[in-house]
Amino acid sequence: MTRAGTFVDEVRSSLEFYAAQVPGARIERVLVIGGGSKLDGLMEVIGERIPVPVERGHLFETVKSELDLSEEAAAEAEPVLGVAVGLAIPDRRRA
Repeated sequence: MTRAGTFVDEVRSSLEFYAAQVPGARIERVLVIGGGSKLDGLMEVIGERIPVPVERGHLFETVKSELDLSEEAAAEAEPVLGVAVGLAIPDRRRA
């Protein structure tokens, strides 16, 4: 997990930088999504190195899926669909 640890340290550093630059900013939790969230041990390394609660994000709790997938298939696909779903959500400010 050396590479994962280096990656997590970079994320932690970015969060610390953000908090230092934005007065009153508090990071209360970290949600992990994407294919990398499925890597064995990654969530544990993040939890050890980032001092806030770390959770795996669950896209389909917020966004209703219209995919015809079994529950197992949906659970397998959910982590890797975050970017695609985010890009598909219209910008209401431009409507």
